[in-house]
Amino acid sequence: LGAVQNRFEDAITNLNTANGTWQYTTNSGFSWNNIAAASINTTNALLLASGATNRIRFVPTGNFNGTIYTLVADRDRLLVGGEFTEVDGQPCPRLAEWSGNSWNTVGGGLAYGSVRALALSDEGHLAVGGVFRHLNATNLIILRNGVWDPSPGRIWDGAVLAVAWNGNDLGVGGSFHTVDTT
Repeated sequence: LGAVQNRFEDAITNLNTANGTWQYTTNSGFSWNNIAAASINTTNALLLASGATNRIRFVPTGNFNGTIYTLVADRDRLLVGGEFTEVDGQPCPRLAEWSGNSWNTVGGGLAYGSVRALALSDEGHLAVGGVFRHLNATNLIILRNGVWDPSPGRIWDGAVLAVAWNGNDLGVGGSFHTVDTT
């Protein structure tokens, strides 16, 4: 007889639910389950086995007048992107930030389109991917110190659906074939 080992990637031991609900799925998002925050602690953790079908998401509290597609958080802020123009009556076109008390726009937002991916660098720069056109950038733009920078490739010929920082390098994924940087 051999020993069987279970490998767990995520052990949830504490949740802050003041600004929304945490959920998990074990079937690639076909169905989602709320995590009962009151029952989670260091001696009673929610364990999710490693695997491509297990995911965790946060559903923020707020009256969004459209769809949320992505969010990113660090210790200071929660940023949300999608296909909405306001949150709780505040204008927040496609991008919103939770201040701890209210929702606010990020960088003035995007005039139209859809935000599908967000990533924060260690320096606090925000990479925004999706299906949009803003400041001569198509589908990818970076907010650096409060100023939009369209330099990471002006025209992506398809949707930018994933962005991730590795130091100062930005990785990009999506349904595109070419990037015109001229």
